[in-house]
Amino acid sequence: MGLALRPRAELTEVPPDLPVVYREALMLANKATFTQEELDAYEKVRDEIQQVLVIAEARWVEGQAEGHVEGEIKGRRDTLLRLLARAGIAVTDGDHALIQACTSVTTLDRWIDSVFGAKTAADVLS
Repeated sequence: MGLALRPRAELTEVPPDLPVVYREALMLANKATFTQEELDAYEKVRDEIQQVLVIAEARWVEGQAEGHVEGEIKGRRDTLLRLLARAGIAVTDGDHALIQACTSVTTLDRWIDSVFGAKTAADVLS
C-alpha cells in the first residue's frame, strides 16, 4: 500500500543503493514531524486514492472488453452486408437498419451463414 510515515526501528541508515529520489524523500520524511491527526488524514487520503485507482483500472478493463465486443459486432455487420452485395441480394433500407441494429453475435453469425444459397434478404434475415 505504500510507505508508512512512522519510523521503523530496524532502519538505522539510508541504504546506499536506494535511488536518489527515494533517498531524498526518506531523508525529508525523517526530518518531518506529524501529529497523529495529520498522519491519520494523510493515510485516509492515500487509501481513498488507492481505491480510486482500483476502480479506474476495473473500468478501463471493462471498457476494453466492451470495445472488443463492439468491434466484433461491427465486423460481422460489415461482413454480412458485403456477402449480401457479392451474392447480388438486394438490401432494403429496412433490412439495412435491422442489420445495423443487431447486437447479437450469434444472430449475425446465423445470418452470415444463411447468405449461402439464399435468394433474398428475407431468406437471410428470417
